[in-house]
This record gives sequence, structure tokens and C-alpha cells, in this order.
Amino acid sequence: MAQAHISKDNGYGHHPRTEDGGRVARYSRAAVENEVHLALQIDNYFQIGAVYGQWAADRAVTEVCNALLTLGGRKDAATRTHVLPDGDGRLKAIFWSSTVDVRSLVHACCVTLGTTPIPCGKASVVPVISVGFPAANLAAEGAERDAVLLRSADEALELAAVGNGISGFGVTATAAPVFESDMALAADLLSAMAEGPVLAWQPVRNADSACDMLYREALLRAVNDDGTPMSPVIGLQAIERLGLTMALDCVVVSHVLDELEASSQDVCLAVNISARSARCSFWWSEVFARLARDRSLASRLIVEITETAPLPSISEAVAFVDRLRAFGCTIAIDDFGVGHSSIRTLLALRPDIVKIDALFLHRAACTDTDRRAFEHLVGLAESLAPTVVVEGVQTDEQRKLARDAGAFWQQGYHHGAPSLCRPWRGRHVEFVVPAPLQDAALNVDRRQAVQ
Repeated sequence: MAQAHISKDNGYGHHPRTEDGGRVARYSRAAVENEVHLALQIDNYFQIGAVYGQWAADRAVTEVCNALLTLGGRKDAATRTHVLPDGDGRLKAIFWSSTVDVRSLVHACCVTLGTTPIPCGKASVVPVISVGFPAANLAAEGAERDAVLLRSADEALELAAVGNGISGFGVTATAAPVFESDMALAADLLSAMAEGPVLAWQPVRNADSACDMLYREALLRAVNDDGTPMSPVIGLQAIERLGLTMALDCVVVSHVLDELEASSQDVCLAVNISARSARCSFWWSEVFARLARDRSLASRLIVEITETAPLPSISEAVAFVDRLRAFGCTIAIDDFGVGHSSIRTLLALRPDIVKIDALFLHRAACTDTDRRAFEHLVGLAESLAPTVVVEGVQTDEQRKLARDAGAFWQQGYHHGAPSLCRPWRGRHVEFVVPAPLQDAALNVDRRQAVQ
């Protein structure tokens, strides 16, 4: 491994490696009280090596190392940094700062790493990152301290990586082409979002009064080379399969919070997250901090959980939604009736809103059997949540059909097309997303359902 992978001294002096390969550094006791210990793992390290070659996996490690070391060079941070990679995609880092919140710096760094493709020859790769903060035993010295920190770091990483869907091994010959294709799609989408996500907004309105709006939902867009929005359908599906959703969801939620901060107190906005992201983790720390600081943001934020992938754990998802609900957020379950959603999930999560997938409304117009099934589904949703929304309302006939079934709140092109217009910012003349892209809601994009 190249020297750039090994370490950089920013103030601690010499740091010998331990006998087991040197995963933990030794350092002076003077700095102990102000240190933050970081354990970071590139979860898809072995997959990258198997598909693109070991040099590509090492390149990813180098980029992560360099990004962490850059934090130590910030003049405003007065931060010292020491990084040691393990050779298996894991890194241990030590940060010391007397002036800034090191964890916030590390969070911003990791979000950037998790959403920025790394060039590797003709291809690009995106690291799937897990982060943990091991606890050091301040009473221990020397090798004993190193051993305790090593065990704590490994335990923190194992806990952080739970539920990301990434295998700890390489890629089989038959799976390699799929992995390579997904990585190319994900890299293209994330590159198109380099300047930040483009969000279109679609209203959820009352079936009886167009002036009565429940909220606007943020729908993710990418931008073509000519500047026009495009549907990120395939790229989002690839991102979810690769386990990259957590970093992307955090970015999108942060941008929706920015919009809420810039709006009046009567504006409510919704944002979709993958079911894979529905667990309390390091990735959500900055979002949680913002919601804790300003409860007015939380009271106007609707978090829609889309189960296009299975929940990593129902108990973890319950803890996650309880945390959001404690801040004052509203919880919605999206695409009810399809995907991995189930009655058991709804009973456990106790959502405030259930959104019925467009498929059932569209089928309801076909046969009496489908219509009765749709009516029963609306009734079931009403028994599970205080508010029910029917998606995919494109015509007045569909509006009446959903209304007759008891669905007062509706979403679809009949009630408003997705638009980049943000009236809460006073911008009224902007690009309106064309109808061919109507399936590009973040959740619908992930599975290409017919809107």
C-alpha cells in the first residue's frame, strides 16, 4: 500500500503500528481529553476490488484518507488528525480540536464522500461508508489501550453497517456485470447532482377544494447537459441496490429543511427516504440536531418512508420514527399496498399518513372487483392512520372515484404537476416538469411504478 494510505502526523509525533497490523495509533496522554476517535469502513471495498481491480479499492481508501486528513489542515478548525487504514477497507482516525465540533466536520466529510464518484480509470466508483465512534479507555495505557480501542472500533463498525445490505465478501462472476452497471448508473446520477439536488414540488390537495393544500412533496430530479430536468428513475434504483441511499437521503432531507427555513410558518413540505435509511445512525446526526434546535421546522416536515426495499429492522425503524415524532415531525408511509409495506409495519410504525399507491386507483376504473378492492383498501388505510392520501389522480373521473371511496386528500397531475416553482421564495416563473416525467417522485422513481 502506498505511503499516502498509511498515516499523516499533524501534531502527535511518531505513531508506531501495533503488532496485529497497526489498526490503532499510540498518542500522548496530553491530547486524550480532547480527542474524537473515528472508525470508518468502506463497506463495498471488496466488491470494488473484485470488479475493478485491487488498485481501484486502494484508490477509494486513498481518497477517504485524504479527505479525513484534509480536516486536519483546516485553519479554522485547529484540528490534528491521524489516520491508519487496515488494508481491508477499514480506517481508524484520531481527531483533536479545541475550537470546533469535530463530529460535524466528519459528518460533512462523509456525506460528501458518500455522494461523490471517485474516478478509477474509465469508470467511477462511490464508496458505501459506515461510521462509528469507538470509546477509549482513558485509564488504560500503551498496548492495553490500543487493544481496547481496537475492539471498540470493530464493534462500532459492525453496529453501523447493520442493514446496509452489503456483503462482506467480493462479487461473483455472474453478479459482477450487474454491480458494474449499477455503479455506472449511480455515478452518473450523483455526478449530475454535483451542485446539489434539484427538487420539484407537487401538491397534495383536498378533493373538494383545490385551495385546501395538505403539503407539497419534494420530488428528486437530475439535470441533463442542456439544463433540463430528467427523471432519475434508473439511477435511484441502482443507488438503493448498492446501499448508497443513506448519504443521498440525508442530503435531500437537508435541502428540504433549507426550504422550510426560507419559508413562512404555513408552508409544509414532505420528503421521501428509503426504508433502508429508516434507522438512527451517525448519518442523521446533523438533521436531528437541526430539528432539535428549531422545532418549527420539525412541525412542518413530513417524512415519507418508501418501502421499495425492506426495512433493516422493524425495531430500529420504530426507534427512528419515534425520534422524528418526538421532534414534532409527521410520519407517512408511501406506496401502501405494494413493495415491502405490510399491515405489520403500519401497526408498528403508527404513521400519521398512509399514501395509497396509484396502481389501485387506476385499476379501480377497470372492473367492479378492482373498484371494491380499492374501496376496501382506502377503508383499511383509514383504520391505520388519521390521514389517507391517494396517489396518481390524473383526471376528474379519478378524483371522483377516489373521493367516493372516502379519500379526501389526493395527489397527481389533476391537482398539480411537479414544478420547480417555489412560491414561498417568491419565485413564480420557473420550469414546470413535463408530464412524461410524472413518475419521478423519489419513491416512484425507485421502482418505476405507473403514476
